[in-house]
Amino acid sequence: MMLLLCGCTKENPLPAKADFSYVVKDSNYSVPVRITFTNKSTGGERFKWTFEGGEPGRLDTEDPGTIVYNRPGIYQVQLTASNNDGESDVKKVVIKIDSAFNIHYIARFVTDSFPAATVRITNTSQGPETYQWTFAGGQPAAFSGPRPGNIVFADPGDHLISLTVSNGRKTQTKDTVLHVAPHLAAAFSVIPDFDDRDWEAPVKVYIANRSISATQYNWSAPGATVTSSTQRAPSFIYRDPGTYTITLVATNGKETQQTQQTIVVLPNTNLRVLNDVSFGINTAQNTTGCYFSTAKRKVYPKDSVVALGNAIDVVFYGLNAAFTYNRFVAPDMSLTVGLEPVPGGLHTQYINSLESCNCGVSFTPADFDAMTTDARLQATNFSESPAGLQPFTSTTVPRIILFKTAAGIKGAIKIKRYVSNGQQSYIVADLKYQKQP
Repeated sequence: MMLLLCGCTKENPLPAKADFSYVVKDSNYSVPVRITFTNKSTGGERFKWTFEGGEPGRLDTEDPGTIVYNRPGIYQVQLTASNNDGESDVKKVVIKIDSAFNIHYIARFVTDSFPAATVRITNTSQGPETYQWTFAGGQPAAFSGPRPGNIVFADPGDHLISLTVSNGRKTQTKDTVLHVAPHLAAAFSVIPDFDDRDWEAPVKVYIANRSISATQYNWSAPGATVTSSTQRAPSFIYRDPGTYTITLVATNGKETQQTQQTIVVLPNTNLRVLNDVSFGINTAQNTTGCYFSTAKRKVYPKDSVVALGNAIDVVFYGLNAAFTYNRFVAPDMSLTVGLEPVPGGLHTQYINSLESCNCGVSFTPADFDAMTTDARLQATNFSESPAGLQPFTSTTVPRIILFKTAAGIKGAIKIKRYVSNGQQSYIVADLKYQKQP
């Protein structure tokens, strides 16, 4: 008889080991923070996640994916792994979530940017734990803390303000360049009105204020019709000849400075004097021009005639580069010699040929040169005549032309040169004529 003995073998339980890793998106620990967790547990069949402060806060899945933290703080993450053998294990990790991290501040002048300039710093940075300020050229030059208060910059120019902040994990720097205005400098120029550039009485002058860093102006102008002003750029009128001083006192609330300019107003000669004026022949009327305005003191080309109209009161006609036929014509007669018609043109009287006019008028180049007032012109009376309107050639140099505008202004033209340059030929003349009839 055989006896069989049988035995049973008991299996060892499978241990559970809880483990996980995590990755912070963009390594950014400032809220909102996104953290992806990866389960690396072994021997586990069931899993319980707890995310303190996270969204969601609990999960029973193997891999929880991404958890979002919207509030700063120190939070615990716990994973419990278990299996059917009754084995379990727990892993805990503490994660620090930082506040939102943002660097921002504003630097503003308290009153103005003139030296010494006081600047107020308003700091609205979020999340930093440390603040380091530097103020180039400022007082103080450096500061640690969130609120540096007011900074004083004594010198003009650009000043660098720099803030470096940190929360222990992240560091940022923001630079701002602040411009402090120059020191006050009072300065101005005196510019005569277009009609008064000869500085003869009466004279109207305009002030070109070139002051730097000034906000208020006090002008003194003894002898002018209005002797004071607080405008930035006033004008003054001087009716009588003399030497006058214009004084400016400028301020900006921190500095005050005074400066002066002296002007000399001359006696009124009632005589305009223009030198080296060029008149083109008919083929140069589009370039050099041949249309002259006594009021504007300038020769204009053909394409300006329509806009100027009856401001044109002297017109020159030259036939060719050889100057075989030349004459000054009235604006209302310009079309008769083939020139551009002058809209609203008025009649100017001329003596083109003093040697042929038989009009009893004598006016020599020496007379022209000797004129320093309009007395010689006042004493010269003439009436336009066919003989006086005769054309002239380039034979006589210099040549004197007399004219009288429709407004009664008398003048003399001294032709000094005839410049032959093909179709661009021209004459060069000096002019003297009355300011007022």
